[in-house]
Amino acid sequence: MRAFIANLDCEVAWAREHSPGPHKELPPAVQRAVSEFSQPLRIFTREDDLFVTPSELAAKKKELAAADEVLVWGQTTKHRGKPAPGNTEAPWQERLWQLACDSSVAAACNDRSFALSIELPPRLELVGVQMVASLGELDAYLASATLGPHEAWVAKAPWSASGREKLKRRGRAVEGEQRAFASRLLRRYGKLLVEPWMQRSADFAVAGLVANTLETSLVFPAHQLLCDEGGVFRGIRIDDEQTRVLLGDHNDVLMACAHSVAKALHKRGYRGPFGIDSFLYEGDGIPRLRAVCEINARMSFGHVARATAEASALGTCDFSLGC
Repeated sequence: MRAFIANLDCEVAWAREHSPGPHKELPPAVQRAVSEFSQPLRIFTREDDLFVTPSELAAKKKELAAADEVLVWGQTTKHRGKPAPGNTEAPWQERLWQLACDSSVAAACNDRSFALSIELPPRLELVGVQMVASLGELDAYLASATLGPHEAWVAKAPWSASGREKLKRRGRAVEGEQRAFASRLLRRYGKLLVEPWMQRSADFAVAGLVANTLETSLVFPAHQLLCDEGGVFRGIRIDDEQTRVLLGDHNDVLMACAHSVAKALHKRGYRGPFGIDSFLYEGDGIPRLRAVCEINARMSFGHVARATAEASALGTCDFSLGC
């Protein structure tokens, strides 16, 4: 029997296992939403596969234990994949079932500090991105860093999703409730990634698979991310030709960066689906590419949207969570 675990809350598990905490379970309303949003992941399953949402884990524990093959959204200690026998000739949707790695490796690769270790050409780096481990370090950063337009900046927890666990502000002072919130984040996580907040002109992502060898790994064409003004994910557009046009001269550069990320993940020991988030912004009066804004060493809705597009006669897809 095969089982798919749609643990879209994997970031909470990684944070709980690898940072001071305490980290509470997601509120019931969020858990219900996560379970609802996980339904499109059934595109990777067969009719007789066991499909488990976060709200069903306790009830289906015995069935999961009996599964011979397990595919998970994100590799955690509690929810691990059990890979199927390898077949590099199989469609990539089936190859997902063949890949798994140690949960500690997945956690390390999803830690936002991992993205800082990727060597990129200077023109693709956003100046002023660093980790801080205390309010004093945050104050020192804000006192001297080059921030975004109107002195905008954002501080993000090492593991979080859907715009949660971050502080987005303008100005160089953190006071009152915002300072208390930053302090709570630092106590729970031990560190935060802080960077200038740039006004995006377009958001993009690249998805792929890190296989047992680099030669058999896959990197798909870039796709468009549909985000709100706060940078929160709202949907995906799979239209390879249109995306190449929108990226223009940046397309080849972005794809080269995605291959570099796949290589770095492989070297770190990660095996499984991955994706990178990127965006275009205006810097010094010209369009610039933030090639690697985030690395997701897990499944993403980019994989879901591409599988949905490939299943259609058109090969394109506008994917939305309805949020």
